[in-house]
Amino acid sequence: MAPSPDLQSQCDLLRSLHRPGTPLLLPNVWDVATARAVVAAGFPSSRPPAAAVRRANAYLGAGADCVYPILLWETDALRRFISEVNGPVNVARLPQAPSFAELAAAGVARVSWGTFLHLDAMARFAEQLALLQK
Repeated sequence: MAPSPDLQSQCDLLRSLHRPGTPLLLPNVWDVATARAVVAAGFPSSRPPAAAVRRANAYLGAGADCVYPILLWETDALRRFISEVNGPVNVARLPQAPSFAELAAAGVARVSWGTFLHLDAMARFAEQLALLQK
């Protein structure tokens, strides 16, 4: 089944922008709170998971090296997503995420630390600011 015209044009755009080895961030959300944050950041509204799987496979077909369902960390949801996606899946390292062994067992190919390190740095910064107020 061919992608819809809108999806096809987005895949064509991805293909024209993709450079091997250069990451391209494509937001994908799994709940209302993160959907609102992504839309507030200027990205188009998110799609439900079934559409996310179709989109991920279309992007992989257009040359993406991997897909990154941002903030998807629940083991069952990850397994379902990974089982339906035809390529490597990257996830964010989050405090509530499963262990690396569980992520690997679920089929995760890569783990990005940026979000986790940012959250940790901001928590430490808040602690230091609180000390200044004493």
